Amino acid sequence: MIEYDPDRAAKSDAAKNHTFCERQGRCLLGCLPAARLTLTKSLFAHLLQDPTNGVALWPRAEARHVRKTGGGYQVTFNDHRDGGGEQTVTAPMVFLAAGTLGTTELLLRSQNAGGLELPGTVGQHFSANGDFGAFVVNTAERVSSTRGPINTCEVKALVDGTHLTVEDCAIPAMFASIASTALSVLDSFAKRRLFHARLRLAWLTHSIPDLRDFLPHLPDTYDPNDARTEAEYVNNIFFVNVMGQDDASGTFRLDGDDLRLAWERPIVGHPTFAKADELCRHFAEAMGGDYVALWDALPRRRLMVTHPLGGCTIGADRTKGAIDEYGRVFDAGGAKPTDTHAGLFVVDGSAIPGALAVNPTLTITAQALKAVGMPSARLPPPQPRWLHSPVTRAVPKNAEHSRCGQILESVPSAVRRGDSLLTLIPRPPVEVG
Repeated sequence: MIEYDPDRAAKSDAAKNHTFCERQGRCLLGCLPAARLTLTKSLFAHLLQDPTNGVALWPRAEARHVRKTGGGYQVTFNDHRDGGGEQTVTAPMVFLAAGTLGTTELLLRSQNAGGLELPGTVGQHFSANGDFGAFVVNTAERVSSTRGPINTCEVKALVDGTHLTVEDCAIPAMFASIASTALSVLDSFAKRRLFHARLRLAWLTHSIPDLRDFLPHLPDTYDPNDARTEAEYVNNIFFVNVMGQDDASGTFRLDGDDLRLAWERPIVGHPTFAKADELCRHFAEAMGGDYVALWDALPRRRLMVTHPLGGCTIGADRTKGAIDEYGRVFDAGGAKPTDTHAGLFVVDGSAIPGALAVNPTLTITAQALKAVGMPSARLPPPQPRWLHSPVTRAVPKNAEHSRCGQILESVPSAVRRGDSLLTLIPRPPVEVG
């Protein structure tokens, strides 16, 4: 993000961009002061502003499958700028960066359609990165959850041999009243049971649940404690996000055109989440507040995975993973187990073979740079004209921002060569249990 830096004066990024971080705490929703250095900004600054470099960005292009051809690959996609019509492009090289779910789904669909010979390891070793969320309500000291970047601090812990990273998470002001009211419901056992009962009744009767008792109400003008600002609603609510070490035992498969996730054992029973739960309880006690775990919000325990990893993981050969250490996709029809599809790379979180117990942004970025730095991942300098057989690259959604203020998502070298860019429509976080 862009910080105010009076020491550098006119040479600072803030002066150059006429903006800086205003600590609004809504990084994930979109930065109103435009102080984030996003992948989109990097693409425009380093690639798209120069019409002679042969790079084009195709927004709203949903890749459907990849087929190997004599000269490389053919990518079939739906152009949602034109009513979702199906189109194709060909390229000698394809870089898949649609995210853990998107890349895995794309390769599974390509395999089912007969376009690519892929090993059975595609779709395996999905990890939730040990993600666990909780709240501390009614903290003894004010925590001002609507202020600051999305993450401002972290604590690393080792609990019975399991690495855990605990970090704070901002609550955007626009969600403050809803978060406050919802947590007051979940913090009460009686209200929580009633809330679950109404949700269950609505599900069974296919009706809209009556949740008026649980929704934010209009302020009582006669009660000074009831007329609070958005910031005051969550001044004493601390949002905790934990990352740990699960066993990456999830497996993706296609059910028709839908991506399904199954586990060898119920993932909520993995010990890392019980350890994270216990650690968060100790934090709540130390902060003088009440503890509310996110997985208690529903009748059955569920995990909300914000850092999905795996599905096309690195392995020594095609019996151990879907790609090699440089992101090259293994060829199931090759003579040797280490044979790969020339010019087909995976450069996103689906390559990571297990939980990291930290925010995965740096690891994913390093692995992507390693892949595109390979000599086999390089093409001759592009011609200053439009090519009819463009190099197709799938651009990931905006990368996450690190909690320490370092800009990690600006990786122009990962996409600097080529004659066309595809963006894949991202899917929301997957709910697993």
